[in-house]
Amino acid sequence: MTLDSAPPLSPERVCQVLAVANEALSNVLKHARARSVIVQAHREDDWLDLVIADDGVGLPPNPRMGYGLRTMRERVRLLGGGCGDGYR
Repeated sequence: MTLDSAPPLSPERVCQVLAVANEALSNVLKHARARSVIVQAHREDDWLDLVIADDGVGLPPNPRMGYGLRTMRERVRLLGGGCGDGYR
């Protein structure tokens, strides 16, 4: 992951992004039964695209959104973004 060419994020945004990444990786560890995980970040201007993907079992068809998923969605929303696949 290389983000050197983009202007730095504010400390507040960095804290929120790290909290989201931490929760996502914690969920992989607790629930996914994954053997590998990939973390990718791409930065363009003020936008950060963070992707955390694993080879685990995935979410059930109608997942019960626990506290961790709700908190991740709220943090991302407060940053002006949205959550992609798997976070309905």
